[in-house]
Amino acid sequence: MIIKFSVNGAWQMYDDVDSIRVKRITDATPEVFNGDVIDFTTEEPPAVGSERIWIRFMNSKQFAESEIIAYSPVYLMNNNGKTIETI
Repeated sequence: MIIKFSVNGAWQMYDDVDSIRVKRITDATPEVFNGDVIDFTTEEPPAVGSERIWIRFMNSKQFAESEIIAYSPVYLMNNNGKTIETI
């Protein structure tokens, strides 16, 4: 599975994802994240109404989970690059 989202007009992708956990971040969400979280939401949102999405994922090459925060939409794609879900 592939995770794909936009960062400042460029595409950011993570490949070979085996497991994923997703949560929408709201103003009421306490921001308690792993210290190694990569926050891609430090710039302005790409579109009006974009939400912040927290994603924790792992692939077969990792020994620990990775955490990122990105603006929606986030695309989950199969290994052939076809979108299977939009978050």
